[in-house]
Amino acid sequence: MECYKKIGLLFCAAIFLLQGCVINDLDDCPDAIRYALAFEYTLHTGENDRFAEDVDKMFIYAFDATTGICVYADTTTLIAPFGKDYTYSLPLSMGKYDIITWGWGRNTGDVSLKMSTAVIPTIIPGTTSIDNARLLLEDKLNDGRLERTFYGERNVDVPAFVSRVDTVSLINITNQIRIIIPDAKTAEIQDRISVSIVGNNGAYYFKPGSNPPAMDVLKGGVTYLPYVMYRTDSVLVVDPISKETYTGTGRDSMLIVEISTLRLVQNDANMQVVLDYGGNPVIFPLLEMLQAGISSNIQYNLDKYYRWQLLFNITNTSVTVHIQTMDWHVVYQPSNAGGILQ
Repeated sequence: MECYKKIGLLFCAAIFLLQGCVINDLDDCPDAIRYALAFEYTLHTGENDRFAEDVDKMFIYAFDATTGICVYADTTTLIAPFGKDYTYSLPLSMGKYDIITWGWGRNTGDVSLKMSTAVIPTIIPGTTSIDNARLLLEDKLNDGRLERTFYGERNVDVPAFVSRVDTVSLINITNQIRIIIPDAKTAEIQDRISVSIVGNNGAYYFKPGSNPPAMDVLKGGVTYLPYVMYRTDSVLVVDPISKETYTGTGRDSMLIVEISTLRLVQNDANMQVVLDYGGNPVIFPLLEMLQAGISSNIQYNLDKYYRWQLLFNITNTSVTVHIQTMDWHVVYQPSNAGGILQ
């Protein structure tokens, strides 16, 4: 009988210990019991998981699934290098949560170019709602290169006495769009051309599996300006259809424009590329052009590709646009554009 009493006391002590682990934080937990997150980035043009290779820093936020208010934030500890088996322990009580993760990507571009910071919102525990945590930017004129920014979201159920690791899948929500105009061969022509992307962007509100809310709720759109209008080094561009090669050094070769955008969403029909030559703007539907080469799974492929190239072959009467990404090319001929370089 005395033996049974001792076993009962030990069992009660264990229960109290584990309750302290769940109610307070992981400092009181036995090493064998933990809740953690793993991360993956597989939605890209390769087939492997590139989380460890492409992400430099992560921001983790937990929201109470009932109230929708942020209850936990970590913006300081998740810094590369991340190993392939990296996991992050979350000090959460037993319950249901919505997890949001933001991440910065590794800078693979020309560091001499003008850059802006990653587009990550300010999230305050006890104050910020999950809807506001999904908002990227308000109206902003952005003339810098957006750093690669990653986003992930997952509903989780944190258990009391069972260890578990849930995986959060990330997508890249920034794009680099290169616009090439080979016919703009001289500094005089190049100086008369301005290029921008205008229109509302559904990536203002990002929630996996759903469309963004009405645009008037999002306070309008962003105008994206180039972070570089031409290159001063040697350039070489080969048209994949005609095999014609454009080459030269500096401004007297062609106009090359690099523009950053946020995530491209397939129902953003009003996103437009505007080429303005001396006050005569010509407008091209950006999403219509990009989707011309996608026969199915449009949003999947828009998220998969990070860089897009649009080559505008322009004559006095017509424009032909070659849209090229890593493994496909399509020719787009707008019906209402021509004479831009007259």
